[in-house]
Amino acid sequence: MNTDTVRPPVRESEFLERCRYLTGVQVWPLETILSPSRWLTNFKRSERELAVNLLNGFVYLPAVMMVEMLKSAFQGLTNEVAGEVSSPIELSQVWQQFCQDLMIVRVTGETPNDSDSGYYFARLARQHLGIAQTQIYTHETALEKLQASPRPVVFVDDFVGSGRQFVETWRRYYVINKRLLSFEIVHRRVGFKAFYIPILCTEEGRRTIDAHCGEVTISPAHYLDERYSALHPESRIWPESLRTAGYEFVRESSDRAGIPKSRWRGFAELGLALAFEHSVPDATLPLFYWDQNGWNPLIRRT
Repeated sequence: MNTDTVRPPVRESEFLERCRYLTGVQVWPLETILSPSRWLTNFKRSERELAVNLLNGFVYLPAVMMVEMLKSAFQGLTNEVAGEVSSPIELSQVWQQFCQDLMIVRVTGETPNDSDSGYYFARLARQHLGIAQTQIYTHETALEKLQASPRPVVFVDDFVGSGRQFVETWRRYYVINKRLLSFEIVHRRVGFKAFYIPILCTEEGRRTIDAHCGEVTISPAHYLDERYSALHPESRIWPESLRTAGYEFVRESSDRAGIPKSRWRGFAELGLALAFEHSVPDATLPLFYWDQNGWNPLIRRT
């Protein structure tokens, strides 16, 4: 996801053939779940080239790929944990101790609920990272344990868009033993090591977390720079020849679909073309999942 290669224009017939291939090898799900051909019926003949090329930049991550990316993000902590250790044997010992001591904590939204993706990723950590169930903590139990005995904390999630959700998680107050505590406050008092390993993180999200949670080491599987937005002047989504027209196409199509003017760019105006098997981020263009006013969604949000 860090290639600087200019995306060439794609023809509709070639693109749909590629979609059928991706579905056939189970990288993309069945048409009943993700339907490029259905979504393309929303557009006029004069818009089809733009619609196809926007869709060509859409990224769908199935569960099996997310598991591998989570493993990659977790293993990426090795250098952070090792510090000055250089001996392979000592490195192995330090890493094993880290894995035995760490606490897995999910990231929640401004109003925590059971649909938060952090639950899903805490379960993946147990299933695929070799983390024991006893090492997965709620915010309250983690704060209580950290007060008594500092341990490394690893926050897990799928996606960082604006970064505000993590800042809220880091600073949210809980009543612990009749005291108001947050991860930020407890870190200030006992100095535990804190890591955040989302699957994907935007540059804006990284800047926000660095600015407000500088004590936390963020280590995603992949960073998405601003050019992953379909609305950026140098967007990676579009062929260079379609970038200017692409912006207007998204704006006008969103208006025709009935998407509110305050929402058509996606959350924080990030304008992404992205979905996971288990969810579609708020930062993704609503044009992909909108299902009102007779609009056929590419993928439905659940």
